[in-house]
Amino acid sequence: MGTTHLSGLDVLGNTNLRGNLTSAGQISTTGRIITTGEISADGNIDAGGDLIGKRLWLDQVGFFHNFEEKPAALADSLMKFYYNGGGTGGTQSVVESGGGIMRLSTGSTASQSSTLSWAGSMVFSNTKNWVWHAIIKVNAISDLLLEIGMYAGATDCIMFRFDSSDSSSGIKLVTENNNGGEVAQATGVNPEAGEWYDLRISVKSDNSFTVAINEETVAETHTGTIRNASFKPYFRITNKSAAQDNQLDIDVHEAWQDRDFV
Repeated sequence: MGTTHLSGLDVLGNTNLRGNLTSAGQISTTGRIITTGEISADGNIDAGGDLIGKRLWLDQVGFFHNFEEKPAALADSLMKFYYNGGGTGGTQSVVESGGGIMRLSTGSTASQSSTLSWAGSMVFSNTKNWVWHAIIKVNAISDLLLEIGMYAGATDCIMFRFDSSDSSSGIKLVTENNNGGEVAQATGVNPEAGEWYDLRISVKSDNSFTVAINEETVAETHTGTIRNASFKPYFRITNKSAAQDNQLDIDVHEAWQDRDFV
């Protein structure tokens, strides 16, 4: 009936309260958070379903996924709730102690792929500033096609791509605007197997953007453009022809967007 105070809450299912919900840490659930009072947290508020309260103040809206501190079973359930797995013959799972890493695996049959795409209704529109960020590594760079970033259907994208058949160019920045054809530019970064890479895309409300790898701005003279579209996160790894299990590990994945309403 009164105020519920928490230092951190993880729930698999719905949360229903009467009164205020406040937390000094993160509030996370795969279902709905419903209260007759106010919702506030010093950390993240992460709901897979609806977030319903009498008053909710937001400076930015987005998501942050790092399953390191969650039990493996819960982490795997959260991944499958937040993301749609796909591809041809590949798998998606949460691995390592405590469920710390999301892993996309092609399997050891030739010409297979594994994908993860955002399953939520949240999209990132260029009417507001938004940022996409991931920390990733791959187990091999031979016979590999890797595409990571943001897309809006089959017509628009801004993403990082590595194609082992074009390895002299290393990682490329690729954009496409309203089905107008891809524009690709080398970033000057050649990936290595087993190394972690910090990837970031920052987009402003005027559709201008910057991209960075390991906190260094790259592809500054990119001539491609993007438009105001409904972007969502996307990961894809493919073994092009060899019978080898190519794996993409995702340690951190987050995105957020400015909001000017309450």
